[in-house]
Amino acid sequence: MAVSKPMNWRRLSRVVVDEMTCITFLQGVCMLRQNFKCGHCHRVIGELRVITRPSRPNEYVFQCTRRICVDSRRKSSMSLREGSWFAGHHLSLRKTLVLMYCFVRKLCYDDAIIESSMSDEEDNDDTEGAAAATRVVKTSSETISDLYTYCREVCSDAIVHHSRQNGGSKIGGQGMTVEIDESKFGRRKYNRGRVVEGHWVVGGICRETGEIFLEIAESRDAISLEDIIRRNVETQSTIITDCWRGYDQLGRSGDYERLSVNHSQNFVDPLTGAHTQNIENTWWQIKRQLPSTHSRNANSFDLQLLEFMWRRHNKASDDLFAVFLKDAASLYGTF
Repeated sequence: MAVSKPMNWRRLSRVVVDEMTCITFLQGVCMLRQNFKCGHCHRVIGELRVITRPSRPNEYVFQCTRRICVDSRRKSSMSLREGSWFAGHHLSLRKTLVLMYCFVRKLCYDDAIIESSMSDEEDNDDTEGAAAATRVVKTSSETISDLYTYCREVCSDAIVHHSRQNGGSKIGGQGMTVEIDESKFGRRKYNRGRVVEGHWVVGGICRETGEIFLEIAESRDAISLEDIIRRNVETQSTIITDCWRGYDQLGRSGDYERLSVNHSQNFVDPLTGAHTQNIENTWWQIKRQLPSTHSRNANSFDLQLLEFMWRRHNKASDDLFAVFLKDAASLYGTF
């Protein structure tokens, strides 16, 4: 069952009606293997068996049932999840898929808890509603946080892969203009108490293509800023910055034509027309979309920036969930 139409909640509810329907869907989008070759008799096993284990009540496995194979030392069974994005996850596939969809739809933790709280057992149509409700397992915020982090790793891998395919993916070039600015991400918790240090981020946007780069800066000195810009912006580009002295060396090197705007006097330079309003608007978009915990963990913050870049890169897609499933499958190799 491949994704043929853009996913919505109604279609998703049909996919997660039970675990086997969910498995069929995930096999159709190449996120789960469809069979396993027995290491002893080399038969291809396509039928799934359910094994009950203390760590996971319903574990789906491919298992060769020939006695000689079971008794042999060669591998005669394999977990359905082995080698996939779901390996090591202890949630049901149904709940995991719902949380993946919540992530793509940018649901907050409270809404994700509501949407993903379900029974880990397959529902029985004959079960009374009240009895079924008592079996519902509420999803914890910690579980959602972990799953969202796994999802951001998919976004990160997809952006890195795209960059490698495009030879490092620098933005700009001869005849193009790149606006560059730095912004501080961090604030007081609940607007009171201790100050959260946060992170300085250097970013740029190419006016002609709309491509962006974002990189966390350990320092805003001239050497650090020049290194970041040379890693991300093609030489011979026209760059526009503010009047921060850390950018001064770039214009002198001859590799870039530099224009600047003094924000203490004008938003747009009256002589050259230079401005950085596009990158400043990008900062606004990022800060509006980042969760409230973005400034507390450096690794998490890096992933959240890459998530923003992934969403921006795929903004033209009419089915972002299908894009995410494809990227997640590619992370471990499609089956």
